[in-house]
Amino acid sequence: MKVAHAFKVYLPHRGGIVSTIQTLCEGLKHQIESSILVSLPQGLGGKEWINGVLITRTSSFKELWAMPITPTYPLHFWHTARHADVVDYHFPFPLIDLSVSTYFPEHTGLVIHWHSEIVAQPRTGRMLAPLIKRCLQRADHIIVSTPYHVEISPYLSAVADKCVVIPFGIDLPRWEQLDAQDRNEIEQVRSEFGEFFLTVGRLVPYKGMDILIRAMAEAPGRLVIVGDGPQRDNLASLADAPATRGRVNLVGDVSFRRLKALMHTCRFFVLPSVAPSETFGIVQLEAMACGKAVINTDIHPGIGWVARNGQEALTVSVLDSHALAQAIRYLQENPAEAIRLGNQGKSRVEQVFSLDRFLQRTLKLYQEVADARH
Repeated sequence: MKVAHAFKVYLPHRGGIVSTIQTLCEGLKHQIESSILVSLPQGLGGKEWINGVLITRTSSFKELWAMPITPTYPLHFWHTARHADVVDYHFPFPLIDLSVSTYFPEHTGLVIHWHSEIVAQPRTGRMLAPLIKRCLQRADHIIVSTPYHVEISPYLSAVADKCVVIPFGIDLPRWEQLDAQDRNEIEQVRSEFGEFFLTVGRLVPYKGMDILIRAMAEAPGRLVIVGDGPQRDNLASLADAPATRGRVNLVGDVSFRRLKALMHTCRFFVLPSVAPSETFGIVQLEAMACGKAVINTDIHPGIGWVARNGQEALTVSVLDSHALAQAIRYLQENPAEAIRLGNQGKSRVEQVFSLDRFLQRTLKLYQEVADARH
């Protein structure tokens, strides 16, 4: 079976959607033949192999409103679709909605991985609504990571019968088990930061890092921020305010081993997202796999479905730095509660969010779609 994944970008770009595509392609490469079609943000495209998976990148003049100007993408998409058994479209990427609405081969199955609504460009979303609806009508199935995606989406409620809930999964042993090098890295982290709590994410507005730093003015302890992005300089200036100076460390992007050591060493994890483009928060699973309590926000119900308030997490009102500070203080002053939430988080990952469960359920859906089209 040939499955072609289609999205805007792929490695070396980072992000939840890229991570999902990589997990599916590399995790299923011994069972199906996977390929990936994406665009370059700018430059001349081409083909390359990464970890046994073929990636085709179309040429692009430049990016406009976070959208690559790549006129050849639809041509590549149609060619790819004709030679695949199933196309897995990782929504959103408007050029794919346009391509599917114009033409899509009848013999090829179409699965849509619905990652997020179009949030950052609402006018663009409204303009694209007819194309999105036509694409959803053509889809054989739509995969959502939580049941709340269907409930709150203005698009998915009309095609609820096509929607299938398949939560993302992670490789629990990879995060949970520690070798000698991991333990050495943990000792280095302890020596460098002492006691701290952690957040991880791209330094972009919707991640809410500025709200978290403001909360630090009221909360005790040290915060370590992993990630990079366009907000780095602004966040560094904010962290240098008198009330937080010396207690916020922006460490940029780090290796997997370093991230794993930070996860295992931190007191708890914070996901302070402020926009509904954050719909799941895979990084919550990584923290839970390391036995850490989570503080999250109520910006999207899917986040709170992953790490539930009072069970694996403390959930606070979005954009409320005071509430965030109170939750931080509570876990700092009640370490037994942080341990309880962390232990329950690890159990939830084992029961609901295992990597094998995610891969096999997705593979089964691909097979059903391919069989139905043939």
